[in-house]
Amino acid sequence: MTDKVSEIEEKLHSLAADPDHSRERIDLLNSLGWELRVDEDWRRVLELAQQARQLSEACGYQRGIAGSLRNTAFAHYLLADLERSIAEALESLRLSLEIGDRRGEAQARAIIGFVYWTLGNYDQALAEGSQALQAAEEQGDRWGMGWCLTLLGGVYQSLHDYEQAVRYHKRSHAVFAEMLNQPW
Repeated sequence: MTDKVSEIEEKLHSLAADPDHSRERIDLLNSLGWELRVDEDWRRVLELAQQARQLSEACGYQRGIAGSLRNTAFAHYLLADLERSIAEALESLRLSLEIGDRRGEAQARAIIGFVYWTLGNYDQALAEGSQALQAAEEQGDRWGMGWCLTLLGGVYQSLHDYEQAVRYHKRSHAVFAEMLNQPW
């Protein structure tokens, strides 16, 4: 992921502070924040999301707001601020649905599913995880599919339905193993 982070950072650096590049800058800020989740640099993820959110609100860019909320929701989930995470993820989902962004929908639903799993609301976690998986599959988002399958497998494991858990975990493993053989 470091190569991708460097590539995004170079693109950001090359953009002037020209308003014509606002949406592109916002998309790059959100992409960089999303990539940095792998490094678990939550402080930086939150800073980038705040920048993207401010720029998005200034120019009325809903996709940018939804992306920044997705990033903060994920960071807050992993920082154990579940109340804040679910609120941000639900708002990101609302905006993604409003603008027809299926990838954004998949990501927001996956975060919501992980939060519900953590809270022990397994029915809701399964519902959100299943919808997230469907949206990720429609978008051909292999990374998203792998994590949605991991979520569903984990929830079924928590429910002691080990047959379903193994089925989803095997599918997740297959997706991630396939990705290892492809260039990022």
